[in-house]
Formats: sequence, structure tokens, C-alpha cells
Amino acid sequence: MVRITRHPALLLTLVLSCVVAVSAKGDGKGSAKGKGDVSRPPEDLTDAEKTKLETASDYSCYAKCTDANGAKSTCGTDRIDTYLGTCNEFKGSKSDKATTWGAPCPKHVCKDKCTAAGVAGDFHCFTLKTGDEFNLKYDDETAAADMALALGCPGAHKMGAKWMAGAKHTACHGGGPIHKPKGERQARPSGAGFNKDSYKKKDGKDACKATLERFVCKKMDEDKSQAKCEAQDNCVWADNACKPKTEGSDAVVDDAYKNVLSRAKAKSDACEAITDDAKCVGDCAVVNDGEAAACEIKPEAALAAAGVDGVDGMMFEQLEHETHVCNAGKSKKDKTACDALAKNKGCEWNADELVCTTTMAHRTDMAAKTCPGFHSDYAAAQRGAADKLREKHKTQKKKAEDKRDVLTAKITDVKKKKKAKILADLAIAGKKAKKIKPVIEADSADAACTLALERTGLTTDTAVCEEDTGSRRRHLLASYTVVLIPDPSVDTAVVVANLEGAGYSVTVQEEDPIAVLRTVDGVAAADIDALEVEADAAAELQADVSDLEGESDRAGGMVSPAVAVHAGLLAAVTVAVGSMFLF
Repeated sequence: MVRITRHPALLLTLVLSCVVAVSAKGDGKGSAKGKGDVSRPPEDLTDAEKTKLETASDYSCYAKCTDANGAKSTCGTDRIDTYLGTCNEFKGSKSDKATTWGAPCPKHVCKDKCTAAGVAGDFHCFTLKTGDEFNLKYDDETAAADMALALGCPGAHKMGAKWMAGAKHTACHGGGPIHKPKGERQARPSGAGFNKDSYKKKDGKDACKATLERFVCKKMDEDKSQAKCEAQDNCVWADNACKPKTEGSDAVVDDAYKNVLSRAKAKSDACEAITDDAKCVGDCAVVNDGEAAACEIKPEAALAAAGVDGVDGMMFEQLEHETHVCNAGKSKKDKTACDALAKNKGCEWNADELVCTTTMAHRTDMAAKTCPGFHSDYAAAQRGAADKLREKHKTQKKKAEDKRDVLTAKITDVKKKKKAKILADLAIAGKKAKKIKPVIEADSADAACTLALERTGLTTDTAVCEEDTGSRRRHLLASYTVVLIPDPSVDTAVVVANLEGAGYSVTVQEEDPIAVLRTVDGVAAADIDALEVEADAAAELQADVSDLEGESDRAGGMVSPAVAVHAGLLAAVTVAVGSMFLF
């Protein structure tokens, strides 16, 4: 007899919340880990280790490293003290502007070593939160980089007049990979104690609106995307979180769910009492989250027992789909198993949260079965949000272009000025600098560049071309490797195809345009720094606009001509893009 293993919800939380981002383990040769590249705890944790790893701490910390202990972690001696990685795996932390070379430590180590912010022996300690907010913003780069290293997300970036922990804007949100829980969602609402007799069902319009608000505001809160949140008509950004404007929106969905559970309680209790998976059949099904299993009532059986109508049923199914479909078997925390469900069951793997979740497309499809015009309203709302951000992007792009013009105005060499402008434009557009390198036989590097431009249809207005001096080879005729860097308007794939079609050997190298700009002689670092701040903001807004437009197109493509004229059950509701969650 195979029995279903049960475990307390607390234990599940302990296990899952200590799961951190997937590690790209260092090579032991001093290479720095990337953003959030901290390792997972061992898979065979004892109960004592699980409890210790989840120890709450008011501090984050990192331990000082030296060449003498590079192959180790200085956080401690137990395996759970050192699971985040060795000193060598974080050797780039000093170049990331942190005070010293160090390795981040788990929460329980920081609790033991830190009693106040500052240096405690070999440990650098930092106050984790002010109130409910993580301390991520600082007046100087070193302070931000120190906190980022302690959170396991090395690096710092400029945000207006402040410096923020993390190489990118969202790298350390939620406390970084050490403190941000992974692999689980907030538990489904419990029906315990719910008074079904006093439950007042919302009408279809209010229920559908609440469902949509739940999608968008919860997702924006997870992304910590203030720009997207503020573009949503039914969300508000407050206390560093995105919340529904309509008071009680969350309760509408939660109460509908609780109502179904309470009305189906007898059958639900009967399923939960089954401890033999062979007997968990009929109206019951085994739900396995990847670590332990339980017997639960099937969603369709719960709805039938509750006797609720389509609106409450839709809200119930929204919450149950992820558990009973996307988390079936061991797919909750197994990417391969999740991917197997993706095509026809409305599931997808969330690489950031390390869980299998319901796609937004499937959620909108479920809602559209009950809410008239849901797809058309959804598409219209996305377009409205995109329009708002497009105007904001236009203003931000102008700020970045003004910084570009200040920078290029100081360059007297015509070719360097053009190169700087193209690199700045790529940064503002959020694109990589594609260094396209054909090998061309010619009498000179200039002649090789002329041939390269002719073969690709580019001009000196749309690309910069120069000799790659490090790759020059000579035969009977000189063979030059030249570097083409096209501007953002150019389709680089076409450029490469044209060169290869002409018989040239071509390699392509992608680089950060700001990093390349820093190699141009005569360009002031302060001007590049000023451009980078405004360009990053413009690129992020452009990406947000593109995401919203893509989601609008997806939803709009599912609207039939008859439905397309629907004028707006939810026309005022603005929602956001992406894989959005209710949990």
C-alpha cells in the first residue's frame, strides 16, 4: 500500500522559502558570479537544517574573503552555512564597487554574527529593512553595492540621485535571491470559519472587474513595476506596492472561493481524510507539489457540490487550475514536467520564481467563458496602458537624447562622433551593440570598410566601420577584419546574410553599447554616466510598451467580429502584461 505523505504547511514553507535562484557555479578560477547566481541548499536537508535556514534575521551580511580562503566560504563551517558559494565565485564583488571582496551569507549566519549595522570581525552587516521595505536605495554606489552583495545580487545601478542595490533595477527586489521566497505561491484561501449563509455574491460586472484587477495589480506588485502600475486605471502604487484602487477587490475573489469550499465541505473533508492514494479516486484526486502529496476534492466536484453559478465558478477555477493542472504530479518545481504541460494545458515555467504556473492567456480564456467581451475589453485596456506609457517614453527618450547630444557635441573627430551617437542610440533603444566582423581582402582598412558597406547597403550614416586591429592578417593581398556597428534601425540579421552571401567569413559579437562607448577616446566618463541613467530609463519604458502592445495583440486576435463591437463591461479596467498570478 502506498500512502500519501502529509506534512505541516509550515514545513513546506520552510523548505520552499529557502530555495533560491539556480546557480551557475563558478569555475574556481576567480570568475565573478552573475546577478543572483547563488546556489540552492542541499537537497537532503534534515528537519533541523530546514528550520535553521529559515531563521529570521534583521540583518543581511557578507563575510570578508582573501586569496588564502578563496576556495572556501568564510560564512561558517556547516554545509548550510556555506551553500551560497565560495569566495572565488564572488571574486568580482570588489569590482562591483563593494567595500571589499566578500561572499554573501545565509540568514541564520547573519542573525548569529550581526547585532548592529557595520563591521563585526570578518562580517559586514547591514540593516535589512526599514519598516516593511527592504533597504535598497543609498546615497553612494559603495553602500548600494555592499547591500547587494549581502543579498546575493552583486552590483549597483544609478536611480536618479540615488544608488540602488543590484546591477539591474529588479535584481534585489524582494530581498534578493537569499531572502525572496522561491518555489511557492501564497496559499489558497481557507474556507474554515467562512459563513456561507451571509455570503452576498457580487453581480457579474463586479466579479469580472475584481478578477481582472486581481490579475494586474498582483502581477505589478510582484514585478515592482511602478511605471506599469501607474498606467493601470484600476491600480495604485503605494508603499512600494501595486494595489487595486477598488477597495475589497481581493475579497471578491477570495470570498467566492471560500463560498465554494464551505458549500462543498462534506465532500472535501471526505477526500482529505483519504490516506491511501489508491483510494483517492472518483471526486477526489492526488495533488503532488513535488515534495509531498495530499488527496483533495476535484475542482469540478467541488463546484457541483456547491451548486454555484458561472461567475463564482470562474473565480474558483482561476485559483484551482494552477494547483490541479500546472502542479499535477511533480510539475510544480520541475521545469521538464512543466514544459510537457505547456502546449495544451495553459501552463508555463516561471524561471524567476522556479514554479509552474497558469499562463495569463489561459486565465483570460477562462474568464472569457463567463465575462462577456472579456478579450476585447482586455485588449482595449492593454492598448490604453501602452498609450500612456508611450507618452511617458517619448518624454524620457528626449531626456536621453539630450544627454547624448551633450556628449557628442564635445567630440571633434567626425568618425568618433558618429560612433558615439550610434552607441548612444542603441543604449536608448535598449539594444546590444552588434559588432559584425567580416574578413575582407583589400588594399587598406578603409577600402575594406567601403566594400563592407557596399555589400550590405549600409552607409556612414547608418553604421560605423573601423579596422579590428587585433585580428588583422596578411597574405599576398592584405586581409582585413573590419568591425561594423549598425544603428538601431538596421536589421543586423540581413547585414550578416548579405556579407555571407558575398562570400565573406563573418563573426558577430554582442556588447553593451555603454561599455563600448567607454572605450572611445576623448568621451568624458561623467557624460557617459549621465547618458546611462536616462538611457536605461528610456529602454525600460520602451520594453514595457512593447510588452503591453504584444499582450493587446494576443487578446485582440481572439475576439470574434461580433464581440469586437462590445463597448465595455470592463473598458475602464487597465491590466498589464505577462504571466500573471492570483496567488
